[in-house]
Amino acid sequence: MSTRFALLAACMIGIAPIPNAEGQPPRRPPARQTVDNASPGIPAYTRGLAAFQQGDLQAALRNLDEAIRLDGERPAFFHTRGLIHLGLSEPKKAIDDFNEADRLNPGHAEIIHNRGEAYRDAGQPEKALADFDRAIELYPHYASYFNNRGHLYLTVLDDPLKAVADFDRALQIDKSNTYAYLNRGNAWRNQGDFDKALADYHAVLKLDPQHSGAYKNRGDVWLQKGATTKAQADYQKAIAIQPDYLDARYARGWLLRETGSPDEALEDFSAVLEVRPDHILARLERGRAFHASRRYEEAVADFTEALRLNPEFAAAAYHRGLSHQALGRYAAAIEDYAAAIRAAPEAPGAYNDLAWLLATCPEEKHRDGRTAIASARRANELSETPDWRFLDTLAAAYAESGDFASAVATQKQAIALAKQENAEDESLASRLKLYQQEKPFREESM
Repeated sequence: MSTRFALLAACMIGIAPIPNAEGQPPRRPPARQTVDNASPGIPAYTRGLAAFQQGDLQAALRNLDEAIRLDGERPAFFHTRGLIHLGLSEPKKAIDDFNEADRLNPGHAEIIHNRGEAYRDAGQPEKALADFDRAIELYPHYASYFNNRGHLYLTVLDDPLKAVADFDRALQIDKSNTYAYLNRGNAWRNQGDFDKALADYHAVLKLDPQHSGAYKNRGDVWLQKGATTKAQADYQKAIAIQPDYLDARYARGWLLRETGSPDEALEDFSAVLEVRPDHILARLERGRAFHASRRYEEAVADFTEALRLNPEFAAAAYHRGLSHQALGRYAAAIEDYAAAIRAAPEAPGAYNDLAWLLATCPEEKHRDGRTAIASARRANELSETPDWRFLDTLAAAYAESGDFASAVATQKQAIALAKQENAEDESLASRLKLYQQEKPFREESM
C-alpha cells in the first residue's frame, strides 16, 4: 500500500477524547454522628464505621444492616449505609437510605447533598440538582457543595457558565480547594480557553505537586496547543506518581503513536489492555500502533477484537481495511472500507481509500473504475476543504475508467494544492505523466 495515505488515517473517524480527570472529593465515612448511646444498634454501627474507614465496604454494610435491624429509627444509621451503598455503586439503594435519613432528620444539608450524589449516579440529574440547590440553601458556606453542583453542571447538564460560577464560589470559600481548581480547568478546556485551563491546573499542582490528575489534564491541554514535548512530560509525571493511571497510559500511548514512536506506544496500550481488555479505544490504538510498526497480522487481530466489542465501530473497520490492504488481502480490505462507510457515511476517509484500491489495485479482478469515481467524488464532497490527496485519488479513478482528460485535469489540481501546502510529492508528477500518456496508475503487488 502506498505511504501517501499515512496522513489520512486520522481523518476517517473522530475518536472519543481521552477523559478528563475530574475533581470530586472521595466519599468518606461521616464523622460519628450523635446517636443515643442507649441504642442497641450502637456496637454494630461503631464496627461498621471502623470497617468503612478501613475500606472494607462489605463488612461495613453487614454491620450497618445489623444496626438498622436492631434500631430502625436512627438517621445516622441510614445516612452511613447510604454512603456505603454509594461506594458499592448501588445508587438506588443509597437513595432509599438517604430518603429514610431525611424523613427521620429533615433539613440536614449533608444528607440532602449526599442524596443528590446518589441521584446523579442513578442518572437522575434534575433530582440531583434540586438536592444540591437545597443543600447550598441550607448551608451556603461549604465549598464542596458548590464544587459538586458545578461538576454536575459541567459533566451532565452541559452548562459550563453555571459550572464556572459554582467553581468560582467554591474557591472564594476555600482557596485551597484543588477539586474546584481542577474542575474549573476542565470547564475552560471544554470551552477552548486553554490558557485559563493551564492556569487552573498549575494552581492544583502548586497546592499538591503529586496530583496525577492535574498532570494528566495539563498534558491534554499542552497536546491541544501543539506542545507535544510538554504533553509527554506531564503524562510521564502522572504515570510516575500513579503507575496504574490507565487514562494517562492511554494518552501517552496515543501521543507516542501519533509522533512516530509506535513501538513505545504499544507498551502503554498493552498495559491498559492487561487491566481493561474491553477498553475499545486502547484496542483500536494498539492496532494502529501495530500497523505503524508493520505488524499487520497483530493489527488485524486488535481491530477484529474491537469490532467484536462493537460491530458498528467504523474506525476499527476502516483501520482493519488498511491492514488487510497492506497484507494484500484486497477483497477483505474492500469489505472493511464498505463496512466503515455504512457505519459512518459522512466520514470521507473510507470513501477515499476504497476508491484508491478500486482504481489502482494490482489485481485486475478487484478494479472497478466506475465505482472508484463515485467513491472518490463522495470523498471530495465530504471533505471540509479541498484535499490534494482526495483529488489524487479521483484522478486515478478517472484514469482507470479511461477518462484520461479528466485524470490529467484533476491531477494538475492535486499538484497545485499540494504546492500550496508545501506538500509536493514526486509521485504526483509521475502519475500525471502516466495519465498524459493515457496509462492508468497501478500499485505494486504486496
